[in-house]
Amino acid sequence: MRERNESIIASREVVKRITFPEFMSPELMAQWIESIPQFLLKDLKDPEWPQTPTCDLNLTRDGYGAISVKDESVNPTGTMKDRPAWEFVKLYADYAFGLFLRTSGFNEAKAKDFLSKQRIPRFTLITSGNEGAAVATAFERYGLPPPKIVVGRMALAQEVKRLSRLRADIYRVDLSKRLDPMLMKVITENEHGVEITSQSPHFLPQVVFYDWLVHECFREQPDDVYVPYGSGRLMENFLTWQSLTLHNGMNPDPRLGVQGEDPSVIRDMISCVQRLNVFGAEPSNPDSDADKLTAPYKPFLIFREEDIESQATLHRTGAETAKISVEESYIHGAYEIFQREGIKAEVSAAAGLALYMQRCDSVGKKERDRIITRKALIVNTGRGSDIEPS
Repeated sequence: MRERNESIIASREVVKRITFPEFMSPELMAQWIESIPQFLLKDLKDPEWPQTPTCDLNLTRDGYGAISVKDESVNPTGTMKDRPAWEFVKLYADYAFGLFLRTSGFNEAKAKDFLSKQRIPRFTLITSGNEGAAVATAFERYGLPPPKIVVGRMALAQEVKRLSRLRADIYRVDLSKRLDPMLMKVITENEHGVEITSQSPHFLPQVVFYDWLVHECFREQPDDVYVPYGSGRLMENFLTWQSLTLHNGMNPDPRLGVQGEDPSVIRDMISCVQRLNVFGAEPSNPDSDADKLTAPYKPFLIFREEDIESQATLHRTGAETAKISVEESYIHGAYEIFQREGIKAEVSAAAGLALYMQRCDSVGKKERDRIITRKALIVNTGRGSDIEPS
């Protein structure tokens, strides 16, 4: 193990470093407290995240049915990854507020001395591009420490070039080998920082990364939702909130939009969420052009296949919910449809539509008609770096 770790560290390439104050100051603490917005949790009238649009497509001429597409490409950096980036921003807001409480009884000199000894944590994360771009952009907006980003040695040159223009430390390393959180901190020279790719007790990624997105989709009341499946927590957020909706019973999350309604309306909404089938699309080709979904291993998954099956067994999700491999030809076909319809998407973002098309084509006419007539919602996870497929 030690030799393996040393080999990985030795293979590291430092692409870029950015200096930032190592210790806290009263000015930085005040800046983060005052500049980072605060929201009442789950308030539809003052949403923590602006609702992204849903557009309707009629794919009859392609041999399919009418579908809806949830379009995350309108977010600040063009993908759904802006949502978890905001959750990381909030960690710094909480950190600054915690320091404020610690120093609230101090005089000015004592507070300054105390803060000058508090090392500012830097965040380490693995990214294939989109999350790193979203986090770096959000952190720059609020004057937070540049993130320490790990990308694979096999990452596209265009992707590395795009990331190197951001306000972030960039490290390239062999991601085909398993990395644990401590090793990631060594690779990024972040001994005193926080590794945020793995599941961390600092936050619950399967709960908060896409909670607003999931509830926006729930309010559409689809029968089936199709999402790209990687290690980005999207499918996990759907499954988690289906469970929580059932658990909350007649005290639903306000973001479902039925709080205070007639009990029968509330029951109908809960039932709709419970029966929703969530289909995760994973490329069958490990060298797929949907490269955001093809990591050689996914070390930080929370819901594995057996967990997904258990959700269905416990009636916490639709009976057909599953992760399904999708063929490359369908991924390209779906991407071309998005391009034709003016929907901004990278290849990986089209995987959900690809799975819908593949399911329709892989069954007999009766089953195909059933799939086509169900209300299908496709999540377009965004345009990413706009790198064309090979």
